Amino acid sequence: MTMITVIGRGHSGTRILSHTLHSSGVYMGRKLNESGDLVPAEVLYEACRVMARHVNYLGNLRWDFSKLHTMPIDPAFTRLVESYLESVLASEAEHKGWKLPETTLVYPWIVRMFPDIHYIHWVRDPRDCILGSHITDDLADFGVPYDRPYDVLMRRIISWKYQAQIIRATTPPKHILTMPFESFVLQQDQALARLREFLGFPLVKLEVYPEAVGRWKRHRIIVDQLELLQDDLIAHGYTRSTDLDPKTDTIQRETGEGKRDHSIRSDWTERLLQAVQEILELVDEDQRIVLLDEEQLRVEIAAYRQVTPYLEKDGEYYGAPPDDETAIRELKRLRREGLRFMVFTWPAFWWLEYYSGLRQHLQSNYTCILKNDRLMIFDLGA
Repeated sequence: MTMITVIGRGHSGTRILSHTLHSSGVYMGRKLNESGDLVPAEVLYEACRVMARHVNYLGNLRWDFSKLHTMPIDPAFTRLVESYLESVLASEAEHKGWKLPETTLVYPWIVRMFPDIHYIHWVRDPRDCILGSHITDDLADFGVPYDRPYDVLMRRIISWKYQAQIIRATTPPKHILTMPFESFVLQQDQALARLREFLGFPLVKLEVYPEAVGRWKRHRIIVDQLELLQDDLIAHGYTRSTDLDPKTDTIQRETGEGKRDHSIRSDWTERLLQAVQEILELVDEDQRIVLLDEEQLRVEIAAYRQVTPYLEKDGEYYGAPPDDETAIRELKRLRREGLRFMVFTWPAFWWLEYYSGLRQHLQSNYTCILKNDRLMIFDLGA
């Protein structure tokens, strides 16, 4: 019998691995969501908080995990994990396991509880991982002590660094294989061969999408924040963020006492900064927005406000709708889920012409609170 778990941060692409394992006959638990996560996961989230009580924050984005390796495992933690994994542990399947990104947050105690199982350490370029929001973006939600910044993108970077540190601080189990997402996507046959050798049985080959690799290169990212990832990029074999050209479409910024000093590098970034400021003035921090941006501005805007792309699936951009009916239906769904504003940015202004039915629906039912050459914002609550 082979038992497997996947260790990888949210938005690291673990979905394809979970689906591959499941399609290859691995029992991954009683109920899985579309991402291949074993759900419900609330008890595992609580287990994260139990373990985090014993993590000591040293400051300057460094944590001391030493107690986790020597102290007795909290019995409450054991009960919670066993409850979460009840269907997996009870299964008599020849091959079984589970996948949930939050498992990474409790990796030291999972290794101690299950020293003999097979661990697949799934790694992805952090610059791609931080493009989308994830439940682990704010470590405080899982009880992890840290200096919580206001900036959402910075919280994602810190979460990535924390999870990388907790893995490095844990003695590797005897059965562990590190698999880069990029290798699995770009060299799938070789990756499947490595996994077969590691697990002892063959895996099916599912469709992968090479365009998922290096998505960050199609975004304009704030360079000084990425500097925090330099050491991690080197440690995991990725190129440094210096392959972004600070003379073109990146943004350099300094922070201090809530005030931001932006150094504008181009007309494009000047337009972006004006748009961000206008959104901040109209949208409160706790309000969610539907963003249409052709996947060009989301990273920057999401650093300040809660953003959902449109169309979206599992929080990720899902492309343009096939027709007005689909566009309107998805808008109504997002509105029911509590999204308050629909923001068209200038790269997506063509939507208002092409999807005339959507435009008419918006103009007939909601108030346009801003219209200029950068933004058109509709208040979905008005």
